[in-house]
Amino acid sequence: MFNEYLPQGKDALLFDDIRCNVAGLFLYSKVLIDVIKIIEYKFSARLPISEIYGSLPVRWNSGRLLLSKQKVQKDIKKEFMLLKENHVTPVLTFSNPVLKKTDLDDFICNELLENIAQIDGIVIVSSDLLYEYIKQKYPSIKIEASIIKTALLDKPRTVDYYNNLSEKFFKYVVHVNDNFNAELLKKINKDNAEIILNERCYNLCPIRKDHYLSIANEQISQCDSRYKDSGFLTACEAIPEKKQLYSKKRNISMTFDEYKKIYELGFRNYKIQGRTNGVHTNIFDLLRFTLEPSVAFTQAFPIISEYIDEVQ
Repeated sequence: MFNEYLPQGKDALLFDDIRCNVAGLFLYSKVLIDVIKIIEYKFSARLPISEIYGSLPVRWNSGRLLLSKQKVQKDIKKEFMLLKENHVTPVLTFSNPVLKKTDLDDFICNELLENIAQIDGIVIVSSDLLYEYIKQKYPSIKIEASIIKTALLDKPRTVDYYNNLSEKFFKYVVHVNDNFNAELLKKINKDNAEIILNERCYNLCPIRKDHYLSIANEQISQCDSRYKDSGFLTACEAIPEKKQLYSKKRNISMTFDEYKKIYELGFRNYKIQGRTNGVHTNIFDLLRFTLEPSVAFTQAFPIISEYIDEVQ
């Protein structure tokens, strides 16, 4: 018999006790807040977006290189207040690992820190220098350890290594290669670990470290108006994603079964990456990792896709 009613409340969610850190700060925070409201109205369910992360194209940024072709929101206070009013925490990706002491004087980066400190926000770092600077000058700011920090490590990522990160930082990101190491995942502290769900690189990528370093150096050179493309994308087999059309290899964006296994191990903090993806791709990933498939694909995504087409 046809059921004319949509799943509502907790029945519409995959899991009702997770927290998601989603890409989009300064790019499409307003769209994400509107999506939260649409889902609340349509399904009486609150999407588990606890944080929205990103950065302006500034010296300390390194999560993704934001080039001029992207439309970036630059009204910092308006952006942060929009999130605060909707019970979402802004997260700055200040994860550049090659910073020098002189870089700490950057005006716009310090202005961003001052604003994020006022609303109890979070900053993601990989630089020990920047970590100590923030702890000393802005002690109220919560600091998260970037995946870049783990990727640049020149020794194995052990249980002790991750548990030390857990003690030192407000949160820490598990390296994506370790998402498939069940024995390691069973033993690390899960309370403040964050798992990346939709990484579209290939497993055990041999140039990941070089990729991160190239982005870090390019970000600084861009800020100094001497930007030069290092050409790392030419060497990359997985990015841009259209390259994957000609490969039989799968990327490491998680299947539902893989996601469920990690959830069953006790992890509750998840990251949905994608500041260089189109907004439709990001919303698709957001919905597939938070809503029941019958809700996400047959109902929510078509409606929200049309909404995005109208407002973007």
